Amino acid sequence: MITMSYSNSGNGRKDQMMATHLGAKPSFLWFFWLILTIVVVGVPGCLLSMPGWLLGYVWYPATLFSGRFGCRAISLMLKLNPWLKFRVVSSLPPHVGRGNYPSIFIANHRSTLDVFLLIASVPNIRIVAKAQLWRIPFLGSMMTMMRHIPFERGNPEALQSVSEQVTRALDRGDSVVIFPEGRRSSQHFKGLQRMPLFPFKLACDLQIPIYPVVFTNTDVTWPRDSIKILRGVENLFYILAPVIPAHFRTAKELMEAVRTKMLQALEAEVES
Repeated sequence: MITMSYSNSGNGRKDQMMATHLGAKPSFLWFFWLILTIVVVGVPGCLLSMPGWLLGYVWYPATLFSGRFGCRAISLMLKLNPWLKFRVVSSLPPHVGRGNYPSIFIANHRSTLDVFLLIASVPNIRIVAKAQLWRIPFLGSMMTMMRHIPFERGNPEALQSVSEQVTRALDRGDSVVIFPEGRRSSQHFKGLQRMPLFPFKLACDLQIPIYPVVFTNTDVTWPRDSIKILRGVENLFYILAPVIPAHFRTAKELMEAVRTKMLQALEAEVES
């Protein structure tokens, strides 16, 4: 188990309590500061990695280099945000994301911040994301180049296309992130939303290990449908030990095992 932490605002849970007692409120300022760091650091980092992504279509090591470069760029971008405090507790082997070791990450989804934390912590991941993002100028082009996978929410026919794209990514040696809940949860939501069976069936068919990922407090720091950010909350990010499909008879049993591990991590955090 590896624990990594980064803080711009003091020590742990005490800061969250202190912020509450002092009446700290979410602020537009921190959102605009984040946008500034995206423009100054994130976008140039993406542009500098573009040659590697393009070369990666014919020479896979170039993809790995660009993925590591992008991971470091987003990590630097987050460190420049004084409102952000996060801790990563990871059971991820160091070779995942740095070579031909395909894995599936199944994550709960509480905030847009979840995606930034994932990209900054695990290199060379392909995220299954809502197709609307591909319609945003520049962002859509970058997501295509970085081989993220669009999913048309509410369209059952799109599921087959997503499954095929995920399979191709895993066959290349990439790791794929799926948010099976489908959308960010509301603020202070407890537990997990309903999950579809398809990512677990895919893991069973391909015999790919699943790493459960759990985020806590990101919905407090940056709630859904808000451009206000609260400073001083410790955001926790767990990458749990892998669940091996071969140990289960059906995809449903695999799904229940993954859900149980994620719920246990959430309950342990609440109790602590």
